[in-house]
Amino acid sequence: MNSDIPPKKLPQPSPAPGTHAAEDFECPICYKLMAEPMKLPCNHRTCLTCIITYLDNANRCPICRAQIPGNFIPTRDVDFQALVRQHNPKEFDKLILELDKYWKNELKFAKIKLQVGNLHEAVQGADEDTQNKHRWTFFVRCQQIPVESLIQEVTVKLHPTFNPPEVKLTKAPFQFSRIGWGVFELGISIIIKPELGVGAPVKVTHFLSFSAPETSNTVTVKVLREKLPQVAN
Repeated sequence: MNSDIPPKKLPQPSPAPGTHAAEDFECPICYKLMAEPMKLPCNHRTCLTCIITYLDNANRCPICRAQIPGNFIPTRDVDFQALVRQHNPKEFDKLILELDKYWKNELKFAKIKLQVGNLHEAVQGADEDTQNKHRWTFFVRCQQIPVESLIQEVTVKLHPTFNPPEVKLTKAPFQFSRIGWGVFELGISIIIKPELGVGAPVKVTHFLSFSAPETSNTVTVKVLREKLPQVAN
């Protein structure tokens, strides 16, 4: 799926204070007045709500294509917001009322991305007669916030030939290693900390891979935004 959003124009980085053109206050994603502007690490701006949705499927600036770090958390640019209001106060006030409803109804939850996967390496010095020549390490990671602030428990179901056939992880780092000879599907249950409002365990699967040093998939969970720990960008 192509997540690129073609911009209507290619705005330049923000000019000096007091020299803004009308298009500087327009979001390059929705083309509306940026009543809640935010600034990316590359210094381009979009609507806060637009970039939150955009980052579900992309990791580059929609304007200049610069890489957006995985731990970047969009926040409101209050200084630039004051300039937007001065530029068009009537439209600004109208949009703020709409956004207030949006935040209350749609954005109580933040989307946090987990990496679920495995590392792999060949077992050094393994006997030629043994089939157990692969060491793999299962992991659950999070780049946006400390994983211990998010996860309470991870349960992993292994192939029935393993003893025990189930592994329960209750503290970070949420990972463990085994030695074996073949690949199979892991059944994974992730319990998010109760105060984050997720409710039921997050159920996912991961098929072990021995074809690369590291293989992972992304799992998105929605947690209460107000309960997230404060993390510096």
